[in-house]
Amino acid sequence: MRILCLGDSFTYGVGAERGKSYPKQLQDKLDKISKCKVQVINRGVPGLNSGYIREHFEENLMKYRPHAVLFMGGINNHWNATDAFTRGDAPGAGQRLHSVLSEFRVYKLVSYSLYRNRYRKDLEALKRNGGEDYAVERSIYKGNDHFADAHVVRENGRKRTIHFRIQSMDFDNPEASKRLVRDLEIMQGIAARHETDFIVMAYPNPMPVHEALRRFAEDYEVPLIDHETEFYTKIPMGRMPDYFFEEDFAWSHPNARGYEAMADTIIRELPRLCRAVKPCLPDGRR
Repeated sequence: MRILCLGDSFTYGVGAERGKSYPKQLQDKLDKISKCKVQVINRGVPGLNSGYIREHFEENLMKYRPHAVLFMGGINNHWNATDAFTRGDAPGAGQRLHSVLSEFRVYKLVSYSLYRNRYRKDLEALKRNGGEDYAVERSIYKGNDHFADAHVVRENGRKRTIHFRIQSMDFDNPEASKRLVRDLEIMQGIAARHETDFIVMAYPNPMPVHEALRRFAEDYEVPLIDHETEFYTKIPMGRMPDYFFEEDFAWSHPNARGYEAMADTIIRELPRLCRAVKPCLPDGRR
């Protein structure tokens, strides 16, 4: 069974030492309790917005063939406009055509065959190294010290550069949340066509996009793991800084302890939300 984790720096693991992101700690915990082999794939990249993740979502499903996707993102929509819709609010003609053709079994089989051959080496490398040969090798800063203009990402020995389109940050701009909902609608539809469980997650601290995220999960009956609620209802406020990289935990990334708490919440919630996980965990965790 494969679980694909998509998101930004909170998925990549910023704030903790390497090997302590929530996907890696989730992998380590599942290795100890799971009755079947589970592979957790971390494909978070700092700075990604929901538009970039949506644009490459089906490619990632084809590439890794996950049974479940954990998505946590959207906060970077407030400054990163990469791959945002620029011609109206709908996907392009090519994406619409692909969505229609994907309903046909022959088209789906041919697509899977092409992607399987294209990404066979990547999947073999994943099996060998447990997904650890994936890292942001360096960041490129041009006109701004706070937001990178690009990241150079290494995956299985190959490098690629992800460029960002930076705009002025405005947390009061409702467009960021609207873009998140549009992107989630598309990803949820793609996941349904691939018969992949799509689970959205709230960040562990208060974020402006959470209202839209929770509303989307309720309106579309999409499973939600709410890390903010978990943190703020189960951790005493006086101990909250122990779970974050910086004392100002309202905006900080988690530290290793915080990411471990997220992994524990996911393990507790997954059997209820993900069909593929139920047979893998001991009876006591169902």
